[in-house]
Amino acid sequence: MSIPTTELLPDDPDSLPPARRRRARRLLAPLDADERASLTDQLAGRAAPSFDFFLLSLIAGVVICIGFLSDIPALLVLGAALAPLMAPVIGIALGTVIGSVAYFLRSLTGSIIGFLFVFLVGWAGGLLAKDWLTSDLSQAHLHAQLSWSNFLVLAVSAILTAISIARSGQNGVLSHSALTSVALAYELYLPLVVAGLGLGTGIPYLFPDGLVVFAMHLAWAVLLGALALAILGFRPLTLFGYTLGVPSLYYASSL
Repeated sequence: MSIPTTELLPDDPDSLPPARRRRARRLLAPLDADERASLTDQLAGRAAPSFDFFLLSLIAGVVICIGFLSDIPALLVLGAALAPLMAPVIGIALGTVIGSVAYFLRSLTGSIIGFLFVFLVGWAGGLLAKDWLTSDLSQAHLHAQLSWSNFLVLAVSAILTAISIARSGQNGVLSHSALTSVALAYELYLPLVVAGLGLGTGIPYLFPDGLVVFAMHLAWAVLLGALALAILGFRPLTLFGYTLGVPSLYYASSL
């Protein structure tokens, strides 16, 4: 029986073959200028909102709304699992960290449209259910409040989603980003549906509370995603980029 061997790097990295040298550099250091420029274009294209993003946002909103109205937590998880990849949110972070107004506005506009679909589903569900609603919507009230546990899930999922989507450009595979995106969607879509339900049903402490929680979660997701991208080596492309990136990060962190 053969014993697997561990591949060791030589003391002199220059003695490695070119392919192995590039792979080792990716593992041990941030991106160089050429890799950063290439991956920036790939990431920007991948983070652009698509029809699938809007459609899956709508479907996820419907399932989450049913979960809240029936007070079934499993449906909330299912709704988050049906949500699209949160790449446009990472696109906002990318536009912020590299200072690109075009990337920032494209991702922000697409994200807002998808989020609006989710909010309107909650609002419509609240209007339809307010006359026969018997549940106290305990799950909805729970997600209309800020909590450290939800923030921890948000922070970890935002960072890992940004890293996974950025690194996936090297092999063309989304790797773990789909899994971490589910947790990120859970923290963004649930309070948004809660806000819609509150507006539709008129039940107090759901609207605008859920909307405030959503806004804070979104701001921190963008901030942490931008920091993760900055650590990976993404930087403003021009001096003007810093005038967009720095104030945007400061504003997000102040929420």
